[in-house]
Amino acid sequence: MKIKTFLPILLMLMGCFFGEIQAQVLYSPYKQIPVAGDGNWDYLSVDSKNRNLYLSHGDRVDIVNVDRDEVIGSIGDQHGVHGIAIDLLDNKGFISNGKSSDVTVFDLKTRKVLAHVPSTGTGVDAITYNPLLDYVLVHNSKSHSITVIDGKTNAVKGTIDAQGKTEFGVSDLKGFYYVNLEAEGKIAKIDLKKMKVVTLFELKPDHDPAGMAIDLKNNLLFCGARSNNLVVLDASNGNIITTVPIGDHNDAVVFDPESKFIYVSSILADITIIHQESRNTYKLVQHVNTKLFSKTMALDMKTKKVYLPSADWTGSDEKTAKIIPGTFKALVFKK
Repeated sequence: MKIKTFLPILLMLMGCFFGEIQAQVLYSPYKQIPVAGDGNWDYLSVDSKNRNLYLSHGDRVDIVNVDRDEVIGSIGDQHGVHGIAIDLLDNKGFISNGKSSDVTVFDLKTRKVLAHVPSTGTGVDAITYNPLLDYVLVHNSKSHSITVIDGKTNAVKGTIDAQGKTEFGVSDLKGFYYVNLEAEGKIAKIDLKKMKVVTLFELKPDHDPAGMAIDLKNNLLFCGARSNNLVVLDASNGNIITTVPIGDHNDAVVFDPESKFIYVSSILADITIIHQESRNTYKLVQHVNTKLFSKTMALDMKTKKVYLPSADWTGSDEKTAKIIPGTFKALVFKK
């Protein structure tokens, strides 16, 4: 082949190669936000409208402004915080408390506590909000149930038998709620109007589902299995479309419908970023190194910054390691 003919092809190939390299460093560390206190953590949530990040933090919820990336306050006197659900319709936040088995209701503007709602089950853990029905959904992992709270009145609407140990859940905004059943290796599809499970989706050969996100446009579920795969399922029938390898021991999954990126955080210091090329095709883009035990995360849909709770530890075993005092922080990653 002549040099003149070969050169444009070579340049094109080099462009593709360097474009691929650039894609591999999509996200990098941006900053660390020091947060006072030494409690452990679980879920965190971003209120994109009011520009606040809510961090579960032992006996309180810390609040970070995501435009300035600085702590602006906290909601104290909680009891083993697990998650924070944001209800923009009623201007409320709902905090799930594992130790007291109840939910704290607070005003998103003033941060004033408005009510405490006892859960109807035990092992209070994840909590989500459904804007279609104005329902707050409280996962009771030990009693295998979900408490349904009316977002407007704070009254308990009923209890759903989830048929398994509940982890995280997502709503399709059409009346159905999908919940990972960790011990059973299944996903429960719940009719929220009837308040009952209508079917169970099998994940075999994958197992131990934890984090979950939903693609509303394509009616897809993204399930983070602790068999180290992201499982993509059709939400209408549970058919598995494909799987993508992820980091060890997943705990959270976030989908950005604008960029088509799926973010999967894992306890062993990793975020796997996957791009949805089409409904059935997915490409691994980047493994982002985080910190040990930074298992959950939240995405600010406006800035695309990713936030993870973190601290320094005395060891590498989550069951025996202890947080080093004064090291709790929020890690921020940015494009």
